[in-house]
Amino acid sequence: FGCHVWPSIKAGHIAIKDGDMMTHTTSFDVIFQGKGGHASQPEKTVDPVIIACQAVTNFQNIISRNISTLRPAVLSCCSIHAGEAHNIIPDKLVLKGTIRTFDEGITDQIVDRMDEILKGLTTAYGASYEFLVDRMYPALKNDHELFAFSKNALEKILGKDNVEVMDDPVMGSEDFAYFGKHIPSFFFFVGVNDEQLENENMLHHPKLFWNEKNLITNMKTLSQLAIEFLNKLFFREYKHIKDIIALPFIFNSLHFYTKFPIYPYHLKEVLNYIRYQLKYIQLLEELLDRLF
Repeated sequence: FGCHVWPSIKAGHIAIKDGDMMTHTTSFDVIFQGKGGHASQPEKTVDPVIIACQAVTNFQNIISRNISTLRPAVLSCCSIHAGEAHNIIPDKLVLKGTIRTFDEGITDQIVDRMDEILKGLTTAYGASYEFLVDRMYPALKNDHELFAFSKNALEKILGKDNVEVMDDPVMGSEDFAYFGKHIPSFFFFVGVNDEQLENENMLHHPKLFWNEKNLITNMKTLSQLAIEFLNKLFFREYKHIKDIIALPFIFNSLHFYTKFPIYPYHLKEVLNYIRYQLKYIQLLEELLDRLF
């Protein structure tokens, strides 16, 4: 289970989604090597700025002309660095950007097409290039069964009106997705948009501001999910043991804390209580050994 604050969602609310939720991300660097010289004699240079500008424009045509309109994909060029003076054509330019898709096969197509464009442009202008690609986080996909389980648990702690089900995924990415490559997982967004704050509702915006009091929602929801998931595991693994009926009472004692602000010393206090009271702690250890 995991979550991330989300500034476009109202504080106290969360947003959940079944299946595809966030994209596979790929970062890229293109290093153009030309021939520098004085700006008054461009005919004696190989200008990497001209080449890079054409590359950026042609990259956008990949999305509009080479990828199906039914398959979401984003290619954004976000950084260009070259030269230091207003009258010198630089010999090198570095272009950086990102690719977002839900299908790694689509990313393969985009990267291959970018390389073809770079090869054609640099050959035409007499330059060279280096194309560095970093395939990063996989697409984040919520497990269907965990989605249904989590929706029920989260509505208990927050109320149905505060749990929003998303119609569409977002094109952002999240390293939590690595867990989903190995085990069933569930991720959700936690709202931090207070109406009284004049904040920009976009992650990484320079004017984004949110109040850390809203982290209480993170703690309440993750605690609730942990409690109910552990209860579910115990009943499934040890349902033949009659005395195990005492376990739900012990784990549900945590529920009290999920209804109020949670602080680290609260959790430590509760865990100490469990260690002291739980007659079947050995069963818990055995279960965790089997799972992990």
